[in-house]
Amino acid sequence: MIDFLGRTHLLLLHLPIGILLLGFTIEWARHFKWITISKSALSLAYFIGALSAIFACLSGYFLSEGYNYTDEETYNHFWAGIVTAVLATSIFMVNVWTQSPYQKWLALGLAISVAVTGHLGGSLTHGEGFLNPATMAEEKSSTPVFDVEDIPNAQVFDDIIFPVLDAKCISCHGPNKIKGKLRMDSPDFILAGGKSGDDLMGQNGAIQTRIDLPISNDKHMPPKNKTQLTEDENIIISWWLANGGSFDSKVNEINASPDFIMQIEKMIRTSSAQSHEANIAAFLPEEDPGPIDEEALIKIKASNIVALPAGEESNFVELNFVNVENLDAELFSQLDPILNHITRLQLSDQDVTDEHMKSISRMKNLVKLYLDNTKITDQGISLLKDIPYLNYLNVNGTQVSDAGISSLSSLPQLKKVYGFHTGITLDSLSSGIEIIKGNFVLEPLPSDTIRL
Repeated sequence: MIDFLGRTHLLLLHLPIGILLLGFTIEWARHFKWITISKSALSLAYFIGALSAIFACLSGYFLSEGYNYTDEETYNHFWAGIVTAVLATSIFMVNVWTQSPYQKWLALGLAISVAVTGHLGGSLTHGEGFLNPATMAEEKSSTPVFDVEDIPNAQVFDDIIFPVLDAKCISCHGPNKIKGKLRMDSPDFILAGGKSGDDLMGQNGAIQTRIDLPISNDKHMPPKNKTQLTEDENIIISWWLANGGSFDSKVNEINASPDFIMQIEKMIRTSSAQSHEANIAAFLPEEDPGPIDEEALIKIKASNIVALPAGEESNFVELNFVNVENLDAELFSQLDPILNHITRLQLSDQDVTDEHMKSISRMKNLVKLYLDNTKITDQGISLLKDIPYLNYLNVNGTQVSDAGISSLSSLPQLKKVYGFHTGITLDSLSSGIEIIKGNFVLEPLPSDTIRL
């Protein structure tokens, strides 16, 4: 019953906001003689507003008991609501029994109190700074971010499990919002459990049970309106729980076969790719290149070049040469009218030479460039050093060496270079650019040895 009354807060809270702000508007409109309204009509508005504010306070209190938001934010919102209810009741009584010249100022104070209470409530449910445009633009990604180089020696919880929880669970079970009195942002909070008192850990614990429920079930986690666990994430969390749910063990200290470690690597690789794709928009040039040459674009598409817009209502384009059979100079020259519109260029497995790189170096808005399995050399790759937005570069299977890749160290946005099967021996550049060369080697596990 208490839980039901708490849930009515989400219905009741809008009533006092609307009615009390309407009363404030009428109060000041009457003061400036813009409208004429009877005293009894205004009293009725204040009465309904005050009564609904009182019920909103009561239901909000019951709701906080069930969801257990952090103490400070609950305290601030609750007492702001109390102040609003008191002010609403006061202005109703003043309007009924007296005719004070200060009534309009009391109405102004009431409007401010309603605004403050509403803002604190919004911060409570949506997080601090939810109206800040910068915060909205930096909304937390639902893709896990891993920082693991040596999987067998990685900490199971800190390095493998927690990034998944952070992306998929902590928005509802963290420091800003604590649904069901459950926090999952540290081992201590997880072990403390939630309001149900059910054991979270183990193969038959509440975490595994909630994950396994059909998505249509109200108790399924994550909720159906949130980003779901991937198949790999589900399997790896189940593996962790089935093996004791340790918070301080390494991967090679738990029952993890080489195949399973490869599955962990696959999950990390997939998440890394998704995270990278999601962040590409942040590196797109701010300056619009203007309308694209439609005739040139039609001609490009007629040459079997896949051309797609980089985003909705965007003048930038992404080009893929996957269907091109013969990359000659004439074909490549078709790109000249739209060079400043190209943000993604995929030339994998094409006969791209250093001569083509002269045209590519003029694509000043290029963000992603795929040159894997082409004929480029250090001379050609060095021509990219003046492309300011270049964020991703793939030179797998080329003749590029340390000398060529080092020439790109001054690029401000470049974070990763993929250089598998090249002459590159460096792991990174002095500017912090990471070079990924593959050839990952997994350490043997004791469980791999069979004694005959």
